[in-house]
Amino acid sequence: KYNIFADHTLGLALALVSLTGTVLNISSFIYFNRQENARRNSRYFKRLYLVITLSDTLICLSLLPAIQAVFSPNRGQSVYGEKNNSLMFYNKMFCNVWVVSWWMLSQLSTVMVAFLSLSRLFTLTFPLNEIKLWLSWAIPAGFVLAFIAFWAVLEVATNTTAFYAQEVLACFLFTLPIYDIMAVVTNSDLLVGVLSVAAYNIGPTLIFLITCTSCALSVVSLRKTSHRVRGLGNTGKRLQEATKSTIIFTVIYILCNIPLLIFVWLYLADVYREMVNLKEGTVMIQFLIHWNNNARPLTAGNSFLKHYMSVLMHQFGVALNSTINPIFYYFRMKEFRNMIRGNQ
Repeated sequence: KYNIFADHTLGLALALVSLTGTVLNISSFIYFNRQENARRNSRYFKRLYLVITLSDTLICLSLLPAIQAVFSPNRGQSVYGEKNNSLMFYNKMFCNVWVVSWWMLSQLSTVMVAFLSLSRLFTLTFPLNEIKLWLSWAIPAGFVLAFIAFWAVLEVATNTTAFYAQEVLACFLFTLPIYDIMAVVTNSDLLVGVLSVAAYNIGPTLIFLITCTSCALSVVSLRKTSHRVRGLGNTGKRLQEATKSTIIFTVIYILCNIPLLIFVWLYLADVYREMVNLKEGTVMIQFLIHWNNNARPLTAGNSFLKHYMSVLMHQFGVALNSTINPIFYYFRMKEFRNMIRGNQ
């Protein structure tokens, strides 16, 4: 069913990103943890980077089950339906934990980049003002707790079923009993599905737009306030360099994540257009697993789009962003570069 060479190539790419990202982000975490700053704003940004590097490390480690699956024959299930029970994704408890953890970490990454960009914009606009230190922990901690609470309520209130999808090398949580998942559904059921997926993507999309806007405003503000900030001496120079670093950091995030957002929204538009002329329902499982349905215009007759586009844009794209971040630190932060070289 799957191209062995393509699967192994994908597996090697995922393994390289996972290993490299994990090692570099652990080094980055150690570096930021060692930093001692007298200025409150410097301590504030140090804490933000600690959260980001920790999240990036966990994101890279989260690729391990997908790597195991892609190197397994036919991604863990034969064409006759026989399952490779040694696969981590086939453990129901693991599948539940993985899907919640993966979505929480990928969304936390989005929140933290937006938070970092907005914070830098604030310090550039008001260079003499200090940001409250507790915000650096309160925002990410509040997000994580809210996310876990949401999934806990969902688990208790609905009959949630964990399911491994070979096509996208990931687990999904369905709020349907297993005997209903394969049932034929009506147009109204599909509409609810489309609206639910759209609503789920509205949050990250809005944060993404806020991040892009903040980045653009930082560029404009950096140019407008350059003379005023330079008047602060070395402090102003450090602020300018830190702002430039944040802008580059944000642009890297945008480039790694924008393809997925575009693809998801185009997919939803295709689904909606189909529903206009759809007289009968379709299989719910094929709707929920976005890239598994041949009827979708974005993936029709193209096995690459069906079997690899989602993995490349989602798992690989998010993890690649997490791997690039410490490489960015290396080139932009002299002290981090010295630590890696063993000079300190």
